Amino acid sequence: MTMRMVRMKIFWSCCAATAGLCSTSLAAGQGDEVVVIYNSQLPESKDLAIYYAQRREVPTNQVLGFDLPTAEAITRAEFRDRLQKPLLKALERQKLIRTQPEIIPATRDRTGDAFQKVIDSKIRYATVCYGVPVKILNDPNLSEASAEKVRVELRRNDAALDSELAALPLLLRNLPLTSPARNPVYGVTNAALIHPTNGVLVVARLDGPSVEIARGPVRISICAD
Repeated sequence: MTMRMVRMKIFWSCCAATAGLCSTSLAAGQGDEVVVIYNSQLPESKDLAIYYAQRREVPTNQVLGFDLPTAEAITRAEFRDRLQKPLLKALERQKLIRTQPEIIPATRDRTGDAFQKVIDSKIRYATVCYGVPVKILNDPNLSEASAEKVRVELRRNDAALDSELAALPLLLRNLPLTSPARNPVYGVTNAALIHPTNGVLVVARLDGPSVEIARGPVRISICAD
């Protein structure tokens, strides 16, 4: 079956949801492949991040806090400037991911492009903790030329925050936010290929109505181990 064109938001949401079902089991025994993300404005968010990291043996330099709003939703600009770009810089600075320039030659039907591609990554998973916003609001002022080719009802750029983090390895390619995108791992049966070098960061979330409830999956998974 050929790879289908799907809305990026739908695909990444499914990817993140699948990760969420097995968030702790994926990271079991592989703490060095996990980055833990928390909201530095909320002490309970940091506490949960440390609680999880200690029990899953995640290196301390891979537990990252970001200055984020405490509301459930954030703007596209807040997500980009306060989480997406700072996270990518932190991963590069700590040599958790490595990139190199890649050039797509121009053709008769398409202009050329140059971008940074992830060629090596020590991490595969991201665990997002209680206190990190869950959704990104639609930005009606975002203008992209490619949007004109998209059906009117699909011209929106709001998204689940976790789904956008799953696309972090593709950030450097400057993919449009309102256009369909090719699913890079559609039909893949080898789990090892679901990797940042192939455009996917597996994202899971430790969350709930309270931080104590959010701790539950960690306790349960450790008991199961």
